[in-house]
Amino acid sequence: MQGPRMWYQFFLASQYALQGILYGLQLRYLPIILRKSGSSLLLVGSLNLLTFPWLLKSLWAPIIDIYGNKTFWLSTSYAGTALALLLARVDDRIIFITSLVLLNLFSATVDLTLGKILLSKFHGDQLSRASSLQIIGYKIGFLIGGGLTLLAAEYSLMRKEIFFALAISYFSLMVTLFVTKSYVTPDVCPKPEILRYSETTRMSGFSRTPGLQWMIACACVYKYASHSSQSIFTMFLIDTGESLGRIGFLSGMVGQGISIAVASMWGVALSAKRILPTQLFLLTSLLSVCSVFAQLCVVWLNDTKFIALVYLMLSVVHGSQATPVYTLMLRCSQNAPPSVQTTCYSFLGTLEILGKQLSLFIAGVLTEALGYVAGLYISLVVSFFVIILVWHCPKYLRCP
Repeated sequence: MQGPRMWYQFFLASQYALQGILYGLQLRYLPIILRKSGSSLLLVGSLNLLTFPWLLKSLWAPIIDIYGNKTFWLSTSYAGTALALLLARVDDRIIFITSLVLLNLFSATVDLTLGKILLSKFHGDQLSRASSLQIIGYKIGFLIGGGLTLLAAEYSLMRKEIFFALAISYFSLMVTLFVTKSYVTPDVCPKPEILRYSETTRMSGFSRTPGLQWMIACACVYKYASHSSQSIFTMFLIDTGESLGRIGFLSGMVGQGISIAVASMWGVALSAKRILPTQLFLLTSLLSVCSVFAQLCVVWLNDTKFIALVYLMLSVVHGSQATPVYTLMLRCSQNAPPSVQTTCYSFLGTLEILGKQLSLFIAGVLTEALGYVAGLYISLVVSFFVIILVWHCPKYLRCP
């Protein structure tokens, strides 16, 4: 089956890049800008809590599954995102917090709709290309939103003006979708075929999706080793007096650049069928073990001469691990009944986010209680567990 045209793939990648820009703004740009403008640490620290719509998006995913007018969902969400961005420029704190909640609500809806498009437009071997578009676009957007915007703010008077520029972009996207209509986001599943199933029947079909249990376990734990170990390692470097500038340089712009390059390389290899997603996942898991072991050696020996090499390994792991996992998530979701495919994909995506957030929390708790070495040992054990998990990947997900 022939995949979507190149212009359509570029369109999807650009949408994920915009999603990455919004995430980078909230995670990197806003905390620094707000603190520089005199905002309290309580407000700055609470920004991450305002992303809760992303954790709840599975609740309204069935609505998007049933009422599959993707043009409507995208254009409405783009209009809401643009409005939220304009409200974010207001100095009133209540309005500002409300705007961020709305921003996450509408961007989560965009993510659901884009996931539905990926599930309907890409099949079989094309799933690797779909996941590559998603990961690379998202990483580039995060680099822009969390890196380049800070540089622009450093050398100009621009602060919240970035929100106005993004609002114009989203309004333009909304108008474009209305003009192009179904040519850009054609509906694939006929509505009567979906509506004839009851909620109980659809959820029963969801729970019996082949490979779902394995995919749930994988989504929850696969990022623990890389993210928890990096968090522990970074805290260790700070406590030993390592330069914040050096840490930021290695883990920020350089790390993201390497991650994007690696993700692009593996995306091409997967699309060309030079390697299977499960094979790449296994290779990445082995590299993750080596990365955690290298961090453990640095902490154990209390020698920071090789931190550049450690961050290089981490960047390669981060660039390699997401693409095969998202390919498997797409494949697993396509194994589900058509009426719950978007719900399945959003559910797995939510678990992936929760797994990442919990890994950082658990790493902090364990490190505080047991110390850096013990915390990294636990990360090493989990990394071996992930290898065993990948080795036992179900046949429903191995074969395209």
